[in-house]
Amino acid sequence: MEAAEIDAYLESMRQTRLADRQRQMAQLAQLDRQLSNADLVDSERAQLSAERDAVQSLLDTLAELEASAGEDPAAEQAARREVAAAFIRHWKRHRALYRQYGGWLVHQQTGPEPLDAYRQFLEAQQDKGNFRILDEDLARNFWRYYRDDGIHVFYPPDGEAAERAFETPPW
Repeated sequence: MEAAEIDAYLESMRQTRLADRQRQMAQLAQLDRQLSNADLVDSERAQLSAERDAVQSLLDTLAELEASAGEDPAAEQAARREVAAAFIRHWKRHRALYRQYGGWLVHQQTGPEPLDAYRQFLEAQQDKGNFRILDEDLARNFWRYYRDDGIHVFYPPDGEAAERAFETPPW
C-alpha cells in the first residue's frame, strides 16, 4: 500500500464530504424558500418542515462529528489512514480476483464485488484442501451467498460497466 494511494483516497473522501455538505445546504435553502410561500396548505407545510428538520439534523450531526475530530487530530488522522488502507486493499483484492476469474459483478456498498470470482476462488481452495466448512448447515448458508442469484443486484449483462469497474481506482 502506497502512501500516495492513501492520500488520494483521503482527498477524494474530503471532496465528497464537501460536495455532500454543499448539496445539503442548497437543499436546506430550497426548503426554506418553499416554506416561505404563504399559499402552502398545512399538509404541505408539515411535509416540507419535516424534510427541513431532517436536513438540518444531518448538517448538525456532521458539524458535531467534525468538531469532535479536532480533539485528537493525530489519532483521527491515523484512524482515517487505517480505514483508507483497508478500503484500498479490499478494492485491490476484488480487482485481482476479477482479473483472474472474471464472471459476474454485484453491487455492494463498497463498490463492485466479483461474486463469481470469489466463488471460483473458494471452490478451488476447497478442492485443494485449504478451505472447508465442516457443519453442513453452515456450509449451505455460506455457499448460498455465492450461488443464489436472487439475493444480489448484478452489473448489467452487457459487460461494459463490469469491464470498467476495475479500470480506475474510485479514489
